[in-house]
Amino acid sequence: MDPLRLKNVQFQHGSGPIKLIAAFSNVEATGLSHYNQSEFTVDMERKYLNFDMGIPQMQIIGNYELSGNLFFFPIGGTGNFWLHLIGVNPRGRGNLEILQNENGQKVLQLRSVDLDLNIESLKVHLTNLFNGDKLLGNVMNNFLNENSMEIFSELRPQIGRRVGEMVKVLTNRALGALSFEFFQDLPPTMQRASAEKIITS
Repeated sequence: MDPLRLKNVQFQHGSGPIKLIAAFSNVEATGLSHYNQSEFTVDMERKYLNFDMGIPQMQIIGNYELSGNLFFFPIGGTGNFWLHLIGVNPRGRGNLEILQNENGQKVLQLRSVDLDLNIESLKVHLTNLFNGDKLLGNVMNNFLNENSMEIFSELRPQIGRRVGEMVKVLTNRALGALSFEFFQDLPPTMQRASAEKIITS
């Protein structure tokens, strides 16, 4: 499960005091496998999966390209970034569909994910802000960390969607290793236990 690598992640927020356009590349996320709470329930009749996870911490690194305004302060740059999340709690529901893998076998896959994300705290650092101006870059990084939870609250829906994409990739990777019939033949009480064991293993 660790690390999870994503080539490209697009991000845009254009309302309220924060207006940002960002592109992230070569993204690598670690910590997803070190959960301390997990609950996965598969409903085969309705074709959905409910999940509730507790992840002590996640580390995300990669490259970024960013422009926009934070609380009316301009921000821009191209460089590397790291993001450290503490007390991560993604929970929600995913819609399942039945697909055929390369071996002609029917498998369950998540088609979409509706995720609600809560965190306890976060730290972030962006290199090469403002064309490498170290003074302005340090000021902005300090501002980002001093106001991190306010910024997260404003960007929470967009961040939740990006984390939802990560959950979708990891879950589909796990579900793809089993045939659709594996879940279809299980009684409802076993579907929950089996889904949790498989997805978090």
